[in-house]
Amino acid sequence: MDDNTRTAEETQLNGDVSPVEESSLWKQFFQLRTLAGFIVSFAIIYFLVGRLNIDLAQTWGHISNVDPLRLSLGILIYYAAFPVRGYRWKLLLKNAGFDECSEKGIPSSWTLSRFMAMGWFANCILPAKLGDAYRAYLAKRGMCVSFSKTMGTVLAERVIDVMVIFVMLLAATVAVLRYVQIDAVQNIMQVGLALVVIMGVGLVVMARFGGFFVERLLPKRFHNIYQLFHEGTFHSFRSLPVVIILSVLIWLVEAARVYLVASSLGITLDTGLVVFVALTDALLVGIPLTPGGLGLVEAGLTAILMLASISTEQAASIAILDRVITYWSVLVLGVGLHFWGLNPFRALRARLYASD
Repeated sequence: MDDNTRTAEETQLNGDVSPVEESSLWKQFFQLRTLAGFIVSFAIIYFLVGRLNIDLAQTWGHISNVDPLRLSLGILIYYAAFPVRGYRWKLLLKNAGFDECSEKGIPSSWTLSRFMAMGWFANCILPAKLGDAYRAYLAKRGMCVSFSKTMGTVLAERVIDVMVIFVMLLAATVAVLRYVQIDAVQNIMQVGLALVVIMGVGLVVMARFGGFFVERLLPKRFHNIYQLFHEGTFHSFRSLPVVIILSVLIWLVEAARVYLVASSLGITLDTGLVVFVALTDALLVGIPLTPGGLGLVEAGLTAILMLASISTEQAASIAILDRVITYWSVLVLGVGLHFWGLNPFRALRARLYASD
């Protein structure tokens, strides 16, 4: 099947309909499944506070004495990682051949990083990591190419992240065994290993048996869509050394954010513990149970820090402030754009492309 036929079929099937429609994003917030996700999130937080007997007054006392300069540096370094993520995604898109098949070419790294920020915002309010599909849609619209193939690059990015996080966790484990009980470390490593196995098996099945299952299980009209998704995924794995180096850099930057948050509270954490906490945060965010990992991440970070002999209220303070950066600031930014009169997924995108 030639490229023109494939593009025509993809356009017919996907058209201009996004996986998360721009006009209906806010309607999605009020759907039952979204509200259920937030109910689960706040139930976890309520259970955490009660189970650990967290003194909220003392916790607020720690937070109220935060060093604003160091906290601001933590916010700055968090958002500074987005251009690096955008550049890495651009490399994956180039590996997948989008520079050759797109009439408009691949968007700039800066534009891709803003698409990623929009996807992060969508993940903060929608379940099941739908923000990843949304940013793939934004890139697809910008390049006028296949959504399925673009989504394949997002999957490849997630696979690379999980593999890099797991290897870095293994290295950090050696350092944190002095601080954290081995049972807790094993539980985190089991979560990481499970994700690695799931993704590894999934890739093997796609590579070896994908065509067979598609022919047997999917209607014929979906075969081409799967083929495009397959190409986008596996072609992204070309020229990996630079992508892996950038991935390591991104997660070291995430660790630096955790260090600055703790430091802003006057708490000094060992380097190995900082890396371990940041990578655990990344694993928990990736579990599509609650929007943006809300509740899960706070519980996980607080528990790990407590096992490292940090007081309950100090641990809770670090977890809360860290999530102020990685969750609430992203949510407030997106909501602010909406009520400011800019639909962050429509008008702003048009302006970004006009500037690029």
